Amino acid sequence: MKRPSLAILYARAHIPRIFILTPAPPEAVDFLGRELNTLDGLDKEEQRAVTNLCWVVFEQVQFAKMLGSKSPGSKPLWIPPEWRSPSPAVRQQLKWLSKRFATVAEKARREELPHLNLLLRAQTDLENFQRKQRRKQVRQIGGDAFLRKTMWFALPLPFTYGLYSLFTKYAAARLKRAEILRRISILQSRILRLNVERTTIEKQIQRFAESNRVGWMNPFLSIIENLPPWQPRTKS
Repeated sequence: MKRPSLAILYARAHIPRIFILTPAPPEAVDFLGRELNTLDGLDKEEQRAVTNLCWVVFEQVQFAKMLGSKSPGSKPLWIPPEWRSPSPAVRQQLKWLSKRFATVAEKARREELPHLNLLLRAQTDLENFQRKQRRKQVRQIGGDAFLRKTMWFALPLPFTYGLYSLFTKYAAARLKRAEILRRISILQSRILRLNVERTTIEKQIQRFAESNRVGWMNPFLSIIENLPPWQPRTKS
Protein backbone atom coordinates (compact mmCIF):
# COMPACT_ATOMS: atom_id res chain seq x y z
CA MET A 1 0.00 0.00 0.00
CA LYS A 2 1.39 3.39 -1.03
CA ARG A 3 2.25 5.67 1.87
CA PRO A 4 0.50 9.08 1.85
CA SER A 5 2.59 12.04 0.82
CA LEU A 6 4.24 14.20 3.44
CA ALA A 7 1.82 17.05 2.73
CA ILE A 8 -1.15 14.75 3.35
CA LEU A 9 0.39 13.43 6.59
CA TYR A 10 0.96 16.99 7.85
CA ALA A 11 -2.65 17.83 7.04
CA ARG A 12 -4.00 14.70 8.74
CA ALA A 13 -1.82 15.39 11.78
CA HIS A 14 -3.11 19.00 11.90
CA ILE A 15 0.40 20.45 11.81
CA PRO A 16 0.81 23.75 9.91
CA ARG A 17 2.99 22.98 6.88
CA ILE A 18 5.01 26.13 7.54
CA PHE A 19 6.66 24.21 10.41
CA ILE A 20 9.03 21.44 9.34
CA LEU A 21 9.84 18.70 11.83
CA THR A 22 13.55 17.86 11.95
CA PRO A 23 15.30 14.61 12.93
CA ALA A 24 17.33 14.24 16.10
CA PRO A 25 21.14 14.51 15.98
CA PRO A 26 23.25 11.46 16.95
CA GLU A 27 24.05 13.01 20.34
CA ALA A 28 20.36 12.82 21.26
CA VAL A 29 20.31 9.07 20.60
CA ASP A 30 23.39 8.64 22.80
CA PHE A 31 21.82 10.74 25.56
CA LEU A 32 18.54 8.83 25.63
CA GLY A 33 20.26 5.48 25.26
CA ARG A 34 23.51 5.58 27.22
CA GLU A 35 22.74 8.20 29.87
CA LEU A 36 19.02 7.64 30.46
CA ASN A 37 18.86 3.94 29.48
CA THR A 38 15.49 4.42 27.81
CA LEU A 39 16.28 2.75 24.47
CA ASP A 40 17.36 -0.72 25.59
CA GLY A 41 15.69 -3.52 23.65
CA LEU A 42 15.10 -1.41 20.52
CA ASP A 43 16.94 -1.74 17.22
CA LYS A 44 18.58 1.25 15.54
CA GLU A 45 15.54 2.32 13.53
CA GLU A 46 13.28 2.04 16.56
CA GLN A 47 15.74 3.99 18.70
CA ARG A 48 15.84 6.71 16.06
CA ALA A 49 12.04 6.98 15.97
CA VAL A 50 11.70 7.33 19.74
CA THR A 51 14.54 9.85 19.79
CA ASN A 52 13.00 11.82 16.92
CA LEU A 53 9.75 12.07 18.86
CA CYS A 54 11.54 13.37 21.94
CA TRP A 55 13.63 15.75 19.85
CA VAL A 56 10.77 17.42 17.96
CA VAL A 57 8.80 17.79 21.19
CA PHE A 58 11.82 19.29 22.96
CA GLU A 59 12.42 21.72 20.07
CA GLN A 60 8.80 22.89 20.01
CA VAL A 61 8.62 23.32 23.77
CA GLN A 62 11.76 25.48 23.70
CA PHE A 63 10.42 27.46 20.73
CA ALA A 64 7.12 28.05 22.52
CA LYS A 65 8.99 29.29 25.61
CA MET A 66 11.02 31.66 23.43
CA LEU A 67 7.85 33.08 21.88
CA GLY A 68 6.30 33.52 25.30
CA SER A 69 9.31 35.43 26.58
CA LYS A 70 9.16 38.08 23.83
CA SER A 71 7.72 41.50 24.46
CA PRO A 72 3.97 41.96 23.78
CA GLY A 73 4.69 44.31 20.88
CA SER A 74 7.07 42.00 19.03
CA LYS A 75 6.17 40.89 15.52
CA PRO A 76 4.58 37.43 15.60
CA LEU A 77 6.34 34.61 13.76
CA TRP A 78 3.05 32.80 13.18
CA ILE A 79 -0.50 34.12 12.93
CA PRO A 80 -3.42 31.88 14.00
CA PRO A 81 -5.85 31.14 11.14
CA GLU A 82 -8.72 32.96 12.86
CA TRP A 83 -6.64 36.17 12.78
CA ARG A 84 -5.80 36.03 9.09
CA SER A 85 -7.57 37.46 6.03
CA PRO A 86 -7.58 36.34 2.38
CA SER A 87 -4.71 37.51 0.19
CA PRO A 88 -5.53 39.91 -2.70
CA ALA A 89 -5.39 37.02 -5.20
CA VAL A 90 -7.73 34.85 -3.13
CA ARG A 91 -10.03 37.81 -2.48
CA GLN A 92 -10.35 38.38 -6.25
CA GLN A 93 -11.22 34.73 -6.83
CA LEU A 94 -13.78 34.90 -4.02
CA LYS A 95 -15.35 37.95 -5.62
CA TRP A 96 -15.78 36.08 -8.92
CA LEU A 97 -17.08 33.00 -7.13
CA SER A 98 -19.56 35.08 -5.12
CA LYS A 99 -21.08 36.49 -8.33
CA ARG A 100 -21.46 33.02 -9.84
CA PHE A 101 -22.97 31.74 -6.60
CA ALA A 102 -25.47 34.59 -6.53
CA THR A 103 -26.60 33.65 -10.05
CA VAL A 104 -27.16 30.02 -9.04
CA ALA A 105 -29.03 31.05 -5.88
CA GLU A 106 -31.33 33.36 -7.89
CA LYS A 107 -32.18 30.57 -10.38
CA ALA A 108 -32.91 28.22 -7.49
CA ARG A 109 -35.19 30.86 -5.95
CA ARG A 110 -37.12 31.33 -9.19
CA GLU A 111 -37.60 27.58 -9.58
CA GLU A 112 -38.65 27.32 -5.92
CA LEU A 113 -36.22 24.49 -5.29
CA PRO A 114 -36.21 22.83 -1.85
CA HIS A 115 -33.58 23.69 0.75
CA LEU A 116 -32.99 27.11 -0.80
CA ASN A 117 -32.05 28.36 2.66
CA LEU A 118 -28.85 26.28 2.52
CA LEU A 119 -27.76 28.04 -0.67
CA LEU A 120 -28.56 31.47 0.74
CA ARG A 121 -26.67 30.72 3.95
CA ALA A 122 -23.66 29.53 1.96
CA GLN A 123 -23.83 32.68 -0.17
CA THR A 124 -23.82 34.86 2.94
CA ASP A 125 -20.90 32.95 4.47
CA LEU A 126 -18.93 33.32 1.24
CA GLU A 127 -19.52 37.08 1.14
CA ASN A 128 -18.52 37.44 4.80
CA PHE A 129 -15.35 35.43 4.20
CA GLN A 130 -14.50 37.65 1.23
CA ARG A 131 -14.83 40.80 3.36
CA LYS A 132 -12.92 39.38 6.34
CA GLN A 133 -10.29 41.82 7.56
CA ARG A 134 -7.09 40.92 9.32
CA ARG A 135 -6.90 41.90 12.96
CA LYS A 136 -5.06 45.19 13.42
CA GLN A 137 -3.62 44.14 16.76
CA VAL A 138 -1.99 40.70 16.59
CA ARG A 139 -0.26 39.69 19.77
CA GLN A 140 2.60 37.23 20.11
CA ILE A 141 1.44 33.73 21.12
CA GLY A 142 3.79 31.62 23.20
CA GLY A 143 3.84 28.80 25.72
CA ASP A 144 1.00 26.27 25.87
CA ALA A 145 -1.30 28.55 23.84
CA PHE A 146 1.08 28.31 20.88
CA LEU A 147 1.45 24.54 21.28
CA ARG A 148 -2.32 24.00 21.44
CA LYS A 149 -2.79 25.88 18.16
CA THR A 150 0.18 24.43 16.27
CA MET A 151 2.31 21.71 17.85
CA TRP A 152 -0.37 19.93 19.90
CA PHE A 153 1.85 16.83 20.11
CA ALA A 154 4.29 18.68 22.39
CA LEU A 155 1.74 18.89 25.21
CA PRO A 156 2.02 16.32 28.04
CA LEU A 157 -0.91 14.04 27.13
CA PRO A 158 -0.13 13.50 23.42
CA PHE A 159 3.61 13.22 24.14
CA THR A 160 2.92 10.48 26.69
CA TYR A 161 0.51 8.72 24.34
CA GLY A 162 2.99 8.94 21.46
CA LEU A 163 5.80 7.42 23.51
CA TYR A 164 3.49 4.67 24.73
CA SER A 165 2.39 3.92 21.17
CA LEU A 166 5.97 3.61 19.92
CA PHE A 167 7.21 1.51 22.84
CA THR A 168 4.28 -0.90 22.65
CA LYS A 169 4.58 -1.13 18.88
CA TYR A 170 8.29 -1.92 18.95
CA ALA A 171 8.84 -3.81 22.17
CA ALA A 172 5.56 -5.00 23.69
CA ALA A 173 6.87 -8.57 23.65
CA ARG A 174 10.23 -7.58 25.15
CA LEU A 175 9.30 -4.93 27.70
CA LYS A 176 6.82 -5.21 30.53
CA ARG A 177 4.22 -2.48 30.86
CA ALA A 178 5.80 -1.27 34.09
CA GLU A 179 9.13 -0.79 32.30
CA ILE A 180 7.50 1.14 29.46
CA LEU A 181 5.81 3.46 31.95
CA ARG A 182 9.10 3.89 33.82
CA ARG A 183 10.82 5.03 30.62
CA ILE A 184 8.00 7.40 29.79
CA SER A 185 8.30 8.92 33.26
CA ILE A 186 12.03 9.50 32.73
CA LEU A 187 11.50 11.09 29.32
CA GLN A 188 8.71 13.32 30.62
CA SER A 189 11.03 14.49 33.36
CA ARG A 190 13.89 15.33 30.99
CA ILE A 191 11.95 16.67 28.01
CA LEU A 192 8.96 18.41 29.63
CA ARG A 193 10.39 18.89 33.13
CA LEU A 194 7.42 17.06 34.63
CA ASN A 195 7.67 14.56 37.46
CA VAL A 196 4.70 12.22 37.22
CA GLU A 197 3.92 8.89 38.82
CA ARG A 198 2.95 5.72 37.00
CA THR A 199 -0.74 6.10 37.83
CA THR A 200 -0.73 9.62 36.38
CA ILE A 201 0.91 8.39 33.18
CA GLU A 202 -1.75 5.71 32.80
CA LYS A 203 -4.46 8.36 33.23
CA GLN A 204 -2.77 10.58 30.65
CA ILE A 205 -2.73 7.73 28.14
CA GLN A 206 -6.39 6.98 28.78
CA ARG A 207 -7.46 10.63 28.58
CA PHE A 208 -5.74 11.20 25.25
CA ALA A 209 -7.10 7.91 23.87
CA GLU A 210 -10.59 9.27 24.55
CA SER A 211 -9.91 12.74 23.13
CA ASN A 212 -10.89 14.00 19.69
CA ARG A 213 -7.22 14.36 18.75
CA VAL A 214 -6.32 10.69 19.01
CA GLY A 215 -6.92 10.30 15.27
CA TRP A 216 -4.14 12.80 14.61
CA MET A 217 -1.53 10.62 16.32
CA ASN A 218 -1.00 7.91 13.67
CA PRO A 219 -0.17 10.33 10.82
CA PHE A 220 2.05 12.29 13.20
CA LEU A 221 3.96 9.16 14.23
CA SER A 222 4.25 8.20 10.57
CA ILE A 223 6.01 11.52 9.97
CA ILE A 224 8.28 10.87 12.95
CA GLU A 225 9.20 7.35 11.84
CA ASN A 226 10.01 8.48 8.32
CA LEU A 227 12.07 11.57 9.04
CA PRO A 228 15.26 11.53 6.95
CA PRO A 229 18.59 10.78 8.67
CA TRP A 230 20.10 13.73 10.50
CA GLN A 231 22.48 15.85 8.45
CA PRO A 232 24.85 18.42 9.96
CA ARG A 233 24.13 21.97 8.90
CA THR A 234 26.59 23.37 6.42
CA LYS A 235 27.79 26.93 6.70
CA SER A 236 26.76 29.09 3.77
